[in-house]
Amino acid sequence: MGLGEAVCPGSGRRGPGQEREAAASRSRLSGVRPIFLASAFALTACGGGGESGSAYGVPSNPLLTVVPGTLSECGPEAVVAEVSWNASQLGISSVRVEVGQLGNSEPKVFFVGESRGSMLTEQWVRVGTIFILVDDENGRILDSREVLGVPCL
Repeated sequence: MGLGEAVCPGSGRRGPGQEREAAASRSRLSGVRPIFLASAFALTACGGGGESGSAYGVPSNPLLTVVPGTLSECGPEAVVAEVSWNASQLGISSVRVEVGQLGNSEPKVFFVGESRGSMLTEQWVRVGTIFILVDDENGRILDSREVLGVPCL
C-alpha cells in the first residue's frame, strides 16, 4: 500500500468517498514527513477527519474531538478551539496530543499527560489544522481530527 492509499482496518478496501478524500488530501500536502503524512491519510479516510470513530476499531465514540471541527472559508482566518480526548477506556494512562498543519513537515506537541482531558487552544486553529492523539508510552496513534473547511455560499 502506497502513501494515500487508505484502507480502513478490517475492511481490506476503501469505503465510499475514501478515494476522493485521499486524492484531495494528496493534492493539498507537500513536504510533510512520511509518518505524519501516512497518519493523516489513514485516519482521515477512516473517519478521523471531523467525523466520529478512530482507525483502531475502538468504541464508536471518538477518542479525540475538536470544536469547532469545521470552519467557513469566508470566516476568520484563525480561531480558538476546544480539544478534548478520552483514551482511558483503552486502559491508557498517558497520552500526547500533537498538532500540525497540512503542508508543514513536523507536528508539535500540544499536550502530554492524563488520558482524559480538555484544553483550549489560542487563536491559531485554521482549516487544515490536524490534531493527533498518541499513546505516550508506545507512540501508537489512537485517533486524529482535521479541521475542515466549508465553502462560502
